[in-house]
Amino acid sequence: MKSLLKLFFSLCILYFILSFMLSMFSHGHEIHYSILRKQDEVIVSEKFVHNTKQEVNSYTLKMEIAKETFQYHLMHEFDHPKKIVEDVQTVKDKTYRCMLPIFQDQQILTDIVCKNKKGQYYNYSSLKDPSKTLQMFAKKMEKFGYQPRNYREQKNEKKKIDLLELYPDNIPTDILFGLTNYKGLYHLKDNQLSNVLLFDQDIYTREISTFVENYYVVADYNDVYDIKNFFLINLKDGSKEVVTSKEPIASDSYIAGVVEDSIYIIDKSNKKEYQLSVHDKEIIEIGNEKSNMKYYNEGKWKIVPYSRMTLKNTYFDLFKEKVDGEYHLFLKTDGKSTGYSYYYKKVGDEYEIYRAQTGNHKIKMYLFTTDNIDRIHCSKHYIFYQVNNEIKYYSDMTGVRTLLSNSELEFNQDILFGIYEK
Repeated sequence: MKSLLKLFFSLCILYFILSFMLSMFSHGHEIHYSILRKQDEVIVSEKFVHNTKQEVNSYTLKMEIAKETFQYHLMHEFDHPKKIVEDVQTVKDKTYRCMLPIFQDQQILTDIVCKNKKGQYYNYSSLKDPSKTLQMFAKKMEKFGYQPRNYREQKNEKKKIDLLELYPDNIPTDILFGLTNYKGLYHLKDNQLSNVLLFDQDIYTREISTFVENYYVVADYNDVYDIKNFFLINLKDGSKEVVTSKEPIASDSYIAGVVEDSIYIIDKSNKKEYQLSVHDKEIIEIGNEKSNMKYYNEGKWKIVPYSRMTLKNTYFDLFKEKVDGEYHLFLKTDGKSTGYSYYYKKVGDEYEIYRAQTGNHKIKMYLFTTDNIDRIHCSKHYIFYQVNNEIKYYSDMTGVRTLLSNSELEFNQDILFGIYEK
């Protein structure tokens, strides 16, 4: 009898181990299920992508109700990865049909999402004048845990530091942030803002200055003429490292582009190209007059004459803008098929920004409006951008929030900001 019990427990343990390993190494699932409501039925098509090199871990959901289809894309981890939708609440007025999914363990992970007759998606918090029907629905959803204030600006409190005004209630806990100033870098981590001093005097223009992954990289402009040292500020902890070049680099050098973990620097005076890797913490020469220079064009490297890079500042063509009707595709989070693609629609002097799941460009969601599409940075869950003298961000969990304001931002394009999601 004891032998049988031992065998039984051993088999149970083996079963749980195998089940765990299958879940860890599986590539996801694609299932269909129904949610029965008093008045109708919601058909859910759930696709989960997991553990693949080509795609980001995420859920794609299609919910069909009353001949209407809503589609969602979630980058969220659930304890039980199947059948993540527990309930669906809906409402309809003359302009929109709106939906609020309630996810596993009664979680509210998005704002109420509304779709107009053209099939365009909007967050409820971005609607300028929602009808009384929608307002009543939003109020009713509070009993399910929906909190409208979670998707609105929180500007009740602010801290003034130098020229900055910081909004503590709007600081994401999972984001590391850096903003350059004339003597170094403001570093924001865990609700604490510090000033990392790098230069003895104010430096207003920096040709070699950029953010790469979790680093801010800048040339040591304490050297007036030639440059030998480069500062690497780690946004994870604010620490500073120095990378030294074997040869002096002329002060008229510039950054041609950033590819993966490396910065590519063109020394116009000495007709040389350098690669600075933040992972390897080294800078090496990769091009010159004899071997010519490397140029990156939409995912591919090619060799070009050195004069193309040295006669004038020539920048890598990382991504070519594409036209999609009235929308312009101008940014992708990555090359993976379940990442996001970002579009703008020009309206007067402003740009309306929309997001679509890569590979599903027909379904676009309006996110925010900005006056500058060149000052946008994306991570997995956030998109940060600049409007006049403010740095704002959007996420599905918060809507649009203002992180800080700085009177210098509007007038100095050399002030840069960068983000790194933990």
